[in-house]
Amino acid sequence: MSYTSEVYIVDDIINKPKNVNMYRLRDFDGEVIKGAFLNEEIQKVVFDPQATYPIEKILSARGKGRNKVYKVKWQFWPSHFNSYVNAAYISK
Repeated sequence: MSYTSEVYIVDDIINKPKNVNMYRLRDFDGEVIKGAFLNEEIQKVVFDPQATYPIEKILSARGKGRNKVYKVKWQFWPSHFNSYVNAAYISK
């Protein structure tokens, strides 16, 4: 089975006969993902927003010195999660 690397939040659990649960998911923007998923189709992960996450590429830069920020594309995340990060927090 192939997994995406994007992290989702369980929005709802649907109880089915024979102790089979289906899960409705939403992304970090709150958008509900179409459909429902079996337990075998999803994997529980621990998401730590304070952890270091890989950058796929730097899209742009603005500011100077301590005010310099980069717009980054996060590896494994869709483009709508691109964000600005202070240059001091980026390591090679």
